Amino acid sequence: MDLRNKILRIIHKYALIPPHSTIIVGVSGGPDSLALLHVLYRLQQELSYKIIVATVDHRLRGDAGRADALFVRQLADEWDLPLVMDEIDVAQLADVYGMGVEEAGRVARYDFFARVAREHHAAIVAVAHHADDQAETILMRIIRGTGVTGLGGMAMCSPLPGHPELQLIRPFLQITRAEIMRYCADEALSPREDATNFDTTLVRNALRHEILPQLEQFNPTVRRALTQLADIMMLEDDFVSSRLNDVVKQHVDVIDGRVMIERVVFVGLHRALQRRFVMWGVQQVGAAHEAPRYERIIAAVDVALTGHVGAVVEFPNGVQLRLDYETVIIEHRDAPQPISGLLLPENFAAITVSVPGITHIPGTNWSLRLETSPSSDADAQLAIAAHAVLHLRSRRAGDRLAPPGLHGHTQKLKTWMINRKIRRVIRDRMPLLIANGEVAAILVDGEWVVTEPFVVREDREDSVFTIYLSTQMND
Repeated sequence: MDLRNKILRIIHKYALIPPHSTIIVGVSGGPDSLALLHVLYRLQQELSYKIIVATVDHRLRGDAGRADALFVRQLADEWDLPLVMDEIDVAQLADVYGMGVEEAGRVARYDFFARVAREHHAAIVAVAHHADDQAETILMRIIRGTGVTGLGGMAMCSPLPGHPELQLIRPFLQITRAEIMRYCADEALSPREDATNFDTTLVRNALRHEILPQLEQFNPTVRRALTQLADIMMLEDDFVSSRLNDVVKQHVDVIDGRVMIERVVFVGLHRALQRRFVMWGVQQVGAAHEAPRYERIIAAVDVALTGHVGAVVEFPNGVQLRLDYETVIIEHRDAPQPISGLLLPENFAAITVSVPGITHIPGTNWSLRLETSPSSDADAQLAIAAHAVLHLRSRRAGDRLAPPGLHGHTQKLKTWMINRKIRRVIRDRMPLLIANGEVAAILVDGEWVVTEPFVVREDREDSVFTIYLSTQMND
């Protein structure tokens, strides 16, 4: 099967290009991107899509880089394809952001492609990564250290790094470099040659020209073995990710930028899911594109399993894993503590609340202020009978309440909490105001929910007066 028909089959199999799409095709002028552009150009009418050619000079190779850009411009003119060109000082970018030139170049290209896509209302970016690139990528990651996700290599279709609203497709990912070179020769294409591709001081070039040829002496099909490893690990990674998604849906809360899971649930997870949860949580809170280091993940899992309350493991970008009483929390260390952080200590003994007055809550840095006159910073209004005795405590077995909207009918407090999807781990530590033995109010996610018998209404008798509640940090 010739290359054109192979790519046609791949596009259909993986649904890479929907009809009437606009595709941004990254072209450097080398054999890989030139062959990709030529194949997509030949399939354009058959598959009903539009091509925008995008090329960028990294300002790393002087006249040679400018000549490559000129070559791409002449090619686009010859094939009557729209072209967008740009120049980016990648060396300067690498210095500014403290990254390698190769990484800076990749970031610059993807940002450029994204800008072109937005300008032309496109949702797809096509690049010419091929099977040999995949083998080199896997080997490089093995040498540097990686996990299941890294061993999965590059995907046929994935979100564009840094721009998840766009799709990055790699139609050549199952095509070898030899097939590409043969195609260029058969179609009389004359690609540009980048002399830096032979500079073996660069890691990828050393792998390509020195390490892989040596490995082929032990296994002539080592490149195929590496790409097969990527296929296997990508499916394994997808399976673990799907299991993690189930865990997240059922057991994880993401509130105010915090990722939280009950410790008992975390302990019951398979070790692989524990590690994957930590990695996912850190990326949710911090840099989504930057995977935490293996050593930090292992340390965080160990702390989550065996650490004491208050134990912390720090990650880059200000992210930390912290243990609460029965919760594993991943958060930014500078994130303000939310009002919902008012949870009573375990085994909290009921206290009498001053009416009116300020009552300090033992074991916390919070206080409760009740007033008989309107207050602009009040959290809620509560109507209780004159001389009623008010207590603050946590829930007890058999507690019932009359929630708003049930017209005075009561239900078990446990049932009400389940219906509100309140996490089991905090139910025993949520503050309840009890008036003469009845649940008058409960603090949920920083807001007081006042039960039906204690809601302020105009038809209250004179023996009922209004209390204003507020929660304040102690000075």
